[in-house]
Formats: sequence, C-alpha cells, structure tokens
Amino acid sequence: HSAPKAPMAALPYALQVGSFPEKGEAESRAAKFREAGLEAAVRSAEVRGKGTWYRVFVGGFATRAEAEKAGQGYQAKHLIDSFVVAKVAAEVSE
Repeated sequence: HSAPKAPMAALPYALQVGSFPEKGEAESRAAKFREAGLEAAVRSAEVRGKGTWYRVFVGGFATRAEAEKAGQGYQAKHLIDSFVVAKVAAEVSE
C-alpha cells in the first residue's frame, strides 16, 4: 500500500516541463497535463533581460531521484518532451 500523495506544494521537487512568455500559453499547456492525469501548476518567474516568464511544473516529489525517475517515465510514455528537476519548496513540514 502507498501513502496518500501530498500536494505538489508540500513536496520539495517538481519537474519543470516548459517556460513561456505568455501566461495563457503556460496555462493551456498545464491544462493538457492535467487532462493526462498529471498534477500541474504554473508559476511566474522574473528572467533577467526577458521579463516575466511562466513556468509549467508537474508532479510533486520527495527526492530529486524520485523526480528524475518519474520524468524519465513520463518521457517514455510520451507525456512530456523534456524536463528539468526543480526545487520548488524550501522546506517540507511534517
């Protein structure tokens, strides 16, 4: 049996699967991931010299290794094209 999955915000790692200059484009991409059954979120980030970009993240993982393994699995299933493991939470509260 597996423990209930914690929400993405509670886990320190996620997969960054896209970065877009338009919020609508990022939201549209996140919606496609949700339709495929993945937890997806959009977060804005200031990029020096380029302004605000909207990054799309999927999943929520306790460790970097778990995130890497999931990303490779999602690629094998053609759910995502590429990914970068990102640390999205500064700390995990118990």
